[in-house]
Amino acid sequence: MLIVKELLDYIKYLKEKTLIFFYWWDYPQFLFFDKYKEKNQTKIITIIKKVFKNLDNSDSFGLYVHLPFCNKKCRFCGFYSEINRNNLIDDYIDSIEKEINWYKKIKVDFKKIKFSSIYLGGGTPTLLSSVQLERLLKLLFKNFKFLNKSQRTTEGTPESLTENKIKILEKFGFNRFTLGVQSFNNDILKKYNRNSSLKEILKTYKLLKKSKIKYINIDMMLGLKGENKSVYDNYLKYIKKLAPDQISFEILSPEASQIFSKKEKREMIHKVHEMEFFLFFYITKKMGKIGYQNLGNKDRCYYFIKKQRLSHNVINYQITNHRKSFYPVLALGQGGNSKLFTSSGKLISINNTTISIQDYVHKLKENSLNKIAHIYPRIDVLRSFLIFNFNFYGIAKIDIINNFFKNDVLIEFKNIFQPLLKDKMIEIKKGNLILLDNYKKLSKNYNLTEREKYFFFVVNYLYPQKIHEKIRNIIIKKKT
Repeated sequence: MLIVKELLDYIKYLKEKTLIFFYWWDYPQFLFFDKYKEKNQTKIITIIKKVFKNLDNSDSFGLYVHLPFCNKKCRFCGFYSEINRNNLIDDYIDSIEKEINWYKKIKVDFKKIKFSSIYLGGGTPTLLSSVQLERLLKLLFKNFKFLNKSQRTTEGTPESLTENKIKILEKFGFNRFTLGVQSFNNDILKKYNRNSSLKEILKTYKLLKKSKIKYINIDMMLGLKGENKSVYDNYLKYIKKLAPDQISFEILSPEASQIFSKKEKREMIHKVHEMEFFLFFYITKKMGKIGYQNLGNKDRCYYFIKKQRLSHNVINYQITNHRKSFYPVLALGQGGNSKLFTSSGKLISINNTTISIQDYVHKLKENSLNKIAHIYPRIDVLRSFLIFNFNFYGIAKIDIINNFFKNDVLIEFKNIFQPLLKDKMIEIKKGNLILLDNYKKLSKNYNLTEREKYFFFVVNYLYPQKIHEKIRNIIIKKKT
């Protein structure tokens, strides 16, 4: 078992290495990816063909299309995106078509798979013009078969969504829209380089409510400079008035921003840490009073859903199913990361090797887009599933795991479950593996954040011993 000091040194190293906020729930961590990497293109094509053959007639499959374009770079954003220049969006859509054709060339028949969800993410998908949006959707619906009841989701900003674009989304059966509001305060919006105003937010929301898009969600950002209790109360007034189906509050991660200065980051990190407990109790209590149920609030993001509309259809089907179950997703576009599963329970993570939009477009113009595969064995698929589900939901359903692995996992992976049960880190109740608060006692004599307590538990109980030794070697090497 690692000691707390070793864990803290490791966290410090991870932050220095990534330069951004790393994901506590990811397994394996990026430092150990090379162990699983496959770069041989012939082998990767063979793997892809085999996986898709096993997926014929599947009705549980997601399509994700990445559109990394923005009008401006928001000051709090750490995601890669670029401003559209020189008609880059048209070239990008051409490249998505070429990527689809790459799969066809290796004899992958998407028409044999019934996709249960499609998600256009970004960036800002609604930055596409009406002509570009319709062209992209025609391309996707020509090449992929979607279930009639599939969840069809996109996201966008108030100033980039028009009535005409909404009509195009309606035409293709989109039933869920996530509106990036971030703040209902004009001064704060302007300070963080947001293009929209309160007036535009309210106008766009009204257009969405009048549309045939059934579920409307709002994304908010908390912890921005200029916010206080009075500002949050004003946010809640607007939320009560608009009554979105789902709302997420993300607490600012200053370390993720590529724009904040080091001084700004230090000041804001201190403020955000002070705010976390206040926001947890205050926002949750207030949201409950205006009719919302808390779906979870770990890792600086708080999810709420309208009680009287409580339904799995309201929640982001693609993301929540991928977290709660073994939900395969095909990703297209720059940096696309597809997650596929073999019949034996291995996870095949297939990445486009491109790191920029221009690189993606250029490679596909030259017909030279390569992919890298990471192949994770059954036991690491299980570890990843448990870490993610315990982190976000505090439970993992045994029947879902057993059905996926086609075996009794409590027996097959007893080396993982026996220590957890023996030390009362988890309990089995009503077919669920439930994470107990006892995990926090492992580091009770240290002043750790909630995430650090969870991470300490995860590393010691769900990481294999070989990883412990690698972590120690990393720390020793760093100190010398």
